[in-house]
Amino acid sequence: LKNGQSTVMFVNTTGDNVNGNHYVAAGKDSQGRSYVYDPYPRSNQPNILFQDRNAGAYNHYVDGGMGQTGTQQGSKIRVNVLTGGTLSY
Repeated sequence: LKNGQSTVMFVNTTGDNVNGNHYVAAGKDSQGRSYVYDPYPRSNQPNILFQDRNAGAYNHYVDGGMGQTGTQQGSKIRVNVLTGGTLSY
């Protein structure tokens, strides 16, 4: 992604390791900082996770671990599903 662009990812928050059930936005702000925006309301937790401030939480979203389980040549793999093109602001 270029600075000022984002995309939507379909992730799995239930821990069943099978089906996606939630959408988040991943992008880069105008200064090029990578972030994930999770619209799910939580108390005492940020909805925007910047990679440079909280790499572990950011990576949890984007490394495929919260994605859907698929198969490739008989092996199970985890992927985050990108659900559209990029948005620019």
